[in-house]
Amino acid sequence: MLNLKNLLGACTVASVDVVVPNYQYARFLPQCIDSVLRQQVHDLRVLIIDNASTDNSLEVAQELARLDRRIEVQQHQTNLGFHASVNEGLDWATSDYVMILCSDDFLPAGALARAVSILEANPSVAFAYGPYAELRKQNLPIAVHAAQENWKIEPGSSFITRCCGSMVQTMAPLVRTAVQRRAGYYRTELAQTSDLEILLRLACYGDVAATCAIQGVQRIHQNNISINAWNDPVLTALQEIEMFDCFFLNEGKGLPSAANAHRRARRNIAQRAYWRGLARVVRGQPRDAVKLLALAARLSPDLVIMPPIRQLVRMKLSRPQGRGMAAAGAPGQRP
Repeated sequence: MLNLKNLLGACTVASVDVVVPNYQYARFLPQCIDSVLRQQVHDLRVLIIDNASTDNSLEVAQELARLDRRIEVQQHQTNLGFHASVNEGLDWATSDYVMILCSDDFLPAGALARAVSILEANPSVAFAYGPYAELRKQNLPIAVHAAQENWKIEPGSSFITRCCGSMVQTMAPLVRTAVQRRAGYYRTELAQTSDLEILLRLACYGDVAATCAIQGVQRIHQNNISINAWNDPVLTALQEIEMFDCFFLNEGKGLPSAANAHRRARRNIAQRAYWRGLARVVRGQPRDAVKLLALAARLSPDLVIMPPIRQLVRMKLSRPQGRGMAAAGAPGQRP
């Protein structure tokens, strides 16, 4: 375990690019951008990419850029979608490190500096991440304090194996830009899980640093683009399967024990679907129950005979603070 106090002295001199994709979130942009500009990073750039918003997002973004030369603004004339904005931002990034931060979310004080510090101190680390807090009331102020300042570094292969058992909970990881170039773009075919899949790919190129300190704040509101996925456990399971299949049939196929890890991931999804299905039987939701139990049986036919008791215990012990896809490690993506 590494202590933050040994890493943070003066403000870091490393360079950071923060890409902020935006669509219809003019009301959230000022707090998002202000939270980035207040981070203790000397060499910082922010790129706001507006995806043809019809509110006053562009005017707000341009005013923010007028007030601070570190901010740049790009505008799409038509809505090209979340992935186009993110991948455009990755092409723009030239600094040592890059972060994708959705415009309705924001960073707690110190989050960026401590992530930079662990990456600076450990060149083998591909990316650094931590958990996020949820903000459910639009105008409610939030104070996030780091209860833990320790970092834990693990091999990328270990991170991948762990994700196959239970998803990590994170948003806005800080990535070494050179590693991001090797890993490539976010996959457009993965509508809701591309941000976890990219972490699996990044982990193929180095170690991974994790902290227990809150690294981001995610707003939960009625306009979240992933709200339907969060509320649909069948869709969530299918998207997780699609994500692991995509990874292990492409970049992940050459990893040691890739076949075993792939099978483990699919089986764990099946086991979670099994217990969620039974829970919906108890709640009197037969339609979802049938879909979930059928999916579990299709993925792991033996579950029909032998219920996964151990999986139920793991689910209770490792239940994250978030919900739906966000709790599974993929914070709800925005357009």
